[in-house]
Amino acid sequence: MDIREQCIRKNVNFEFRQCGTHFIKDGRRYKLATKILGSQARKANIDYEV
Repeated sequence: MDIREQCIRKNVNFEFRQCGTHFIKDGRRYKLATKILGSQARKANIDYEV
């Protein structure tokens, strides 16, 4: 999330392409299967587009 915030401050696009197997969002911990890492990254909805 720090890298995302840096991109926002500099007005640069940020695309979250893949989670790790141990993923934390909004204080919740998730253990994800390898095959769904990309789809879960999209569902996280944290991309930033200028």
